[in-house]
Amino acid sequence: MNNETLETSKWFLENQSWIIPLLVTLLSLFGALIGGWLSGRKKIGIEVISKNRQDWIHELRDIVKDFLTKSSELFKIYSGKNYEKNRSSPTLSTLTELFNYLELLLNPNESESNEILTSCQKIIEFFADLEEEIPPLNSLDITKRSHFDSRLYSYQKELTKNTQNVLKTEWERVKKGI
Repeated sequence: MNNETLETSKWFLENQSWIIPLLVTLLSLFGALIGGWLSGRKKIGIEVISKNRQDWIHELRDIVKDFLTKSSELFKIYSGKNYEKNRSSPTLSTLTELFNYLELLLNPNESESNEILTSCQKIIEFFADLEEEIPPLNSLDITKRSHFDSRLYSYQKELTKNTQNVLKTEWERVKKGI
């Protein structure tokens, strides 16, 4: 060993009573800083994911609400129930456009999401069938019209229930921070 190394070793041995606690304190402080930084980063990531999930929940709710509203308005047009058709009135293509948006919004690998889409498809097919109805729905007797009305209502209830299931699942994920 050279002379400088011997002096450093001697100095360390003479001063170890305060150097070792200082090193332990510095290492603990460094560990706490790294742990806090990593923990804070994870918390921020969870908060961002939760915020995005909440936004998605609101968007899904709004799109399904629009789909249900437009389908009810469209039925009023088809059945002639005191509803004046104008340029902003919904059409079958309005429902198809909302369906396409929902399809992009939902996860195709989740069965609950597919149930929402299936419910929407039933409503779209319902209106496609109505377009082929001869004579037109508004000229049918009240019993036949009532049959169509209850059929649409059951499809809308199914869509509502399926959407509520997805919203509940997602809300549970938000609360857990997943």
